[in-house]
Amino acid sequence: MGAACAGQNKFDVTLQRTEDATSLGIEVDLKGGNNAYIKIDAITGGLFGDWNKDHPDKEIKVEDRIVAVNGVKDDAAAMIEVCKKADKLELQIHRPY
Repeated sequence: MGAACAGQNKFDVTLQRTEDATSLGIEVDLKGGNNAYIKIDAITGGLFGDWNKDHPDKEIKVEDRIVAVNGVKDDAAAMIEVCKKADKLELQIHRPY
């Protein structure tokens, strides 16, 4: 039963940049020493803010972790590069609490 409970803390998010919406709208922490994920420090609007308005059941929160971006995982620097360049982002979010 533990594995099923752990899976409930992960969910998928798809964000699409457009001409009018290009900012992700997050501040992240890479200083925590863990290179396997990106920790969200703040949500400031942008695509993440729009996602939260449209999906209150899958709201992204401060302290959530981005653990995969477009299939890239276990490398925070590589995931950030994908976030900077890709127009469509398929993210896997993990909530550690």
